[in-house]
Amino acid sequence: MNRERWGSFSVIDHKDPAGLIPEILIYDRLVIPVPPTAADQKRWKCRGWEPDLLFARLKTLGPLAVHANWGYGDSQSAIHQWAQKFTDIKSDVADIVQAAKEKLAYQLTRRVLAQQQPIALPTGVDTVDLVAAYQSEADLGRQDSTHLAADAGVFGRDARGSPHRLYGDRPSAPALRADRI
Repeated sequence: MNRERWGSFSVIDHKDPAGLIPEILIYDRLVIPVPPTAADQKRWKCRGWEPDLLFARLKTLGPLAVHANWGYGDSQSAIHQWAQKFTDIKSDVADIVQAAKEKLAYQLTRRVLAQQQPIALPTGVDTVDLVAAYQSEADLGRQDSTHLAADAGVFGRDARGSPHRLYGDRPSAPALRADRI
């Protein structure tokens, strides 16, 4: 069985011979939209899509060209289908962005506070190692994946303000069960 690579084109691609010629070398066949009715041909002429030139190109291409009916109804149906897909995607993206904003805000708060130096140290405290405190290893992992700073994996600053990972790769607190707190 022979597998071919086909390229699909728009209603104006046939107008540019310099662009069309390399496509003949890249693809085994060219799927080219054609106006299926006289009314569609008239509409194509009014839109400047040159259906007469298209038919001349199709004749020249012969069996390399696969004709795909593309009339007004086809384009409107495709627009409606894509609009629905984009609406669905937009809704999904909005949900993802909202969830990310909520989680990112928590991560960002920890991170910013850990990188700031206290304004006034309590009596008897000379230096502070301020670290972002994570309540679970999963939160710690999300911190690494958000790349909030160019130096990912930095969780605090030492007394000189130098960034460093204070406690290795695991949180230093024991795991607690929620029902025992």
